[in-house]
Amino acid sequence: RNVLPRGSNERIRAGFGAGMEEVEADVQRSYERYASSGGEGYENYENRVASWGYDAAFLRSCGLEADEVTEMFASACGGGCPLKLLGGPAPGETVVDLGCGAGHDVALASRLVGRDGTVWGVDLTDAMIKASRDNLDQYGGPATVRLSVGAMDACDVPDDVADLCISNGAFNLCYDKDAAFRAAFRVLKPGGRFVLCDVCLVAENPTAVVT
Repeated sequence: RNVLPRGSNERIRAGFGAGMEEVEADVQRSYERYASSGGEGYENYENRVASWGYDAAFLRSCGLEADEVTEMFASACGGGCPLKLLGGPAPGETVVDLGCGAGHDVALASRLVGRDGTVWGVDLTDAMIKASRDNLDQYGGPATVRLSVGAMDACDVPDDVADLCISNGAFNLCYDKDAAFRAAFRVLKPGGRFVLCDVCLVAENPTAVVT
């Protein structure tokens, strides 16, 4: 999953070095390739995704069975299940997914918010948005869904629209994490909820590229 805010890239590159532009391009290419090739395949659910919180009981609460969704999770990236936290999406609510990737959270949220709800999905890569559309066609619910290609801090989601803003495995890819958080709180209604599932550096790793 890939969202790389552009809002302050010049300042970020000046701080981290000229190689950041190459890193951004490489990450974009990697996630385009990942989505276009089908990700990890049908084994991705059993091998990784189920342990993030998308267990059989949660999927049943969305009206699905675990053996029905292996294709939906083939290109899934993330590290948690933001739809299970802070009460999850309620019927009629608006959910915004920043860095929606292949759209498994978008599809599930569209079931949970129901016919009167709305879900927005934003991702930087065309291939991931295509995968999101494919997953919505097969697994999505009756909600109004809007998908768009764009950077997190330049997305077309209006201000103050979301009851719940989620992001699953995207913020760690952002150069300017301040811009990413500003984007999340810009789209939230006053009193809205923000759920972030991601990875962070907790110990020194000399081989890691830290953004």
